[in-house]
Amino acid sequence: MPGESSSALAAPPRSVARFVHADLPKYLTKEEVGRLLAACSRARDRLILRVMWETGLRVSELLALTPASIDFAAEALQVATLKRRDHVRAIPIRPALLGDLARHLAGRGIAADMRLFPITRQRVHQIVRRAARTAGLSAHPHTMRHSFAIACVLARVPVLVLAEWLGHASLEATLIYTKVLCADSRRYLGDIDFG
Repeated sequence: MPGESSSALAAPPRSVARFVHADLPKYLTKEEVGRLLAACSRARDRLILRVMWETGLRVSELLALTPASIDFAAEALQVATLKRRDHVRAIPIRPALLGDLARHLAGRGIAADMRLFPITRQRVHQIVRRAARTAGLSAHPHTMRHSFAIACVLARVPVLVLAEWLGHASLEATLIYTKVLCADSRRYLGDIDFG
């Protein structure tokens, strides 16, 4: 029956309804992140922002990193997902960030059992807010995580891969970031082969 199929399409399933009606989280563009990084006067603070921007780590995960978290051979961070017990995820990192982390370790004489960034959550918030204010932006640490996720979606990282990188237990939490693709959805039409 025509009426039934159209009404079925009009109402998304309950599992997806929250995603459909949710707002896109606040995020920074690549250019805005560049301004944020340029606004940092201390190398350590800039490295903290870069790690959050290039990995999508939560502040608690960032502060739990130790030298053992860095897998230099695999070019990845081994991160204990704090919101999921006994789950360690591997987040690939670019060679430039890996080199900066190695220099940070060497320059600060960080022992294997020490934290990479022995500061408080509040200090991370201060670092982000100060850099954002200097750059004329509005941001908090979780904005960096959202910015990472949006950048990955725009680069067409598969949603399942992104969910693993972010440590999401549910795909619903990751799907929210794909709403950024809806803004210019017509561009996908050219990629479809209708025969």
